[in-house]
Amino acid sequence: MPIDQSVFPEPCDASESEALRRAFHAGCHLLADAADALARVRIFAVGPMVPEALWAVEPLEREGIGINLCAVKSPDLLFRYMQARSNHEAFFREPRPRETAGLLWGDELGGPTVTVVNGYPHVVAFIGCCRTINVGVSSFGQSGSRMELCRHFGIDTE
Repeated sequence: MPIDQSVFPEPCDASESEALRRAFHAGCHLLADAADALARVRIFAVGPMVPEALWAVEPLEREGIGINLCAVKSPDLLFRYMQARSNHEAFFREPRPRETAGLLWGDELGGPTVTVVNGYPHVVAFIGCCRTINVGVSSFGQSGSRMELCRHFGIDTE
């Protein structure tokens, strides 16, 4: 399925370009920010699940829930980034709140997090900083259209 690239955040200046470059090297970047919302949920969507997550933002916002949507470019890079950061903090004894690639801010830590992947949900279960719901393809052998399979596994927009 082609993914609309027009939703990609266009950097405005050199500092934004650098921040986006660092996020890409960490395997994940912020795609939608609900910084002003009182109730927030973080959604980490991997690759082809990003459009489904984007489509879910508006209905959730109508319910009064702000969404910080993070597009996971590479679960592997993100895991390595988080491991390296954790090891650095442990070695240098720098206590910092657990966060993911600089994408969670102080008042968000401990809030609900949802990960969605078109594969085994445990692939990105490491992202959770507290309460996390990990959804994905948890068994194989089913057949159907992409929409039917997404609905079957609960990884569709609804």
